[in-house]
Amino acid sequence: MNSASHLASSSASSAFGQLEKTHLRLGFVALADAASLVAAQLLEFGHAHGLTLELSRQPSWAAVRDKLISGDLDAAHTLYGLVYGVQLGLGGPQTDMAVLMVLNRNGQAVTLSNRLADALAEHGTLR
Repeated sequence: MNSASHLASSSASSAFGQLEKTHLRLGFVALADAASLVAAQLLEFGHAHGLTLELSRQPSWAAVRDKLISGDLDAAHTLYGLVYGVQLGLGGPQTDMAVLMVLNRNGQAVTLSNRLADALAEHGTLR
């Protein structure tokens, strides 16, 4: 861990106590609207907060639901209604769920600023 991410991790831990988990297993179905999870993992966005993100590709929305319920996944990119269905016990056992962030509302796109688009065109990477 580099010193900058270690400092960010230390300050986050001291401000809010110890992290419950530092390794998060995130489920997704391989669709374009899951791109933000893939980017977050590849660009190590969690490291600044002391988190490691592990992506777990799932074959179906039902598999995502079942693994969330069983605890095999810590979080997941899901269909908007899936979380409410689990909360209500529709299609399986009732389990408390929370929507922490909405990634999109049927407007899937990956957009870049002109600066990032130019860097990607010139170097072939955003790093």
